[in-house]
Amino acid sequence: MRTTLENILLYRSHIMAIAALWILGSHCYYLGLWNDLSWFKPLLAYGWAGVDVFLFLSGIGIGFSLSKRPSAANFFSKRFNRIFPTFFIAIAIEHLIYNTDVVSFWLDVSTISYWLPLIGIHSKSTFWYVSAIFVFYFIAYFYYKYCFVKNPLLFTIVISILGISISQLAPSIHLFTTRIPIFFIGMYFSLYLKKEIKTISFILLSVLCYITLVFCAWKYGGAVLSEKYLPFYAFIFITPGFVFLLSNVFSMLDKTRYGVIVDKGVDWIGKLSLELYLIHWILLCAINAFDYHMPWGIFVLLSLFLSYILHRLVNILIRGQRILQRY
Repeated sequence: MRTTLENILLYRSHIMAIAALWILGSHCYYLGLWNDLSWFKPLLAYGWAGVDVFLFLSGIGIGFSLSKRPSAANFFSKRFNRIFPTFFIAIAIEHLIYNTDVVSFWLDVSTISYWLPLIGIHSKSTFWYVSAIFVFYFIAYFYYKYCFVKNPLLFTIVISILGISISQLAPSIHLFTTRIPIFFIGMYFSLYLKKEIKTISFILLSVLCYITLVFCAWKYGGAVLSEKYLPFYAFIFITPGFVFLLSNVFSMLDKTRYGVIVDKGVDWIGKLSLELYLIHWILLCAINAFDYHMPWGIFVLLSLFLSYILHRLVNILIRGQRILQRY
């Protein structure tokens, strides 16, 4: 019998797939290119929370990794090599499409551009998640070593409160600061690999908070709630239960007649989650900028196809680099 965390690890890519598609749907909804998506407003309006799912799962994974006491060089290089090549190519494609200047390209590819508002320089936050995840990795290594191991629960509470406080003091980077709690809560849950978690309470809390959030947005307006980042804080409580629910659903699907087909399809998308996160936005902005329309289903399939091409290209380049290093 698998524990809750073992189940999440088994279906990690499946959950990542749902999160990536949720983000994609949300971006499509907010740009308003497909009117039919308005029917799914209660679901898609908060699709940006797919990033919270990414970070919660990442926090769990980082917690496992750091428990093995890797060297700093090994820890950072492994994560850099996993993300940066794909990110670099995606940024290059975006800047080629819009014919931007060299300075803008290097600010984006270095991930510095997201942090420029801290010194009063306006900048876009297209791929803020990559900028954020590198900072999370850096903080996590030293946080685990000097704080987490001493008192996991206490320091998880402290850093979560700190993140919420900073989000109010530095609104220009709220996409990062409001996600500090969920990343480090994920790290805390990594301690429960061999322990069973009563998921029903987390799932009920998740459902209750989401229904409350949607109701309040309907009654008072989503913009009013977002002024103080309340939806972001709500997903601190929603995300764990949502992840537990998805892992349980995929576990049950595996036992059904068509479980294998669903398993392979969703797993395939999950392994392209980073590429899909990057590519769909570039494609979406290009469609919007050049005023080109296509059916939403075609857009999703094209995003998946281009994500797969990017994934294969990066793998070929990495394989080629390894061959050259032998000589």
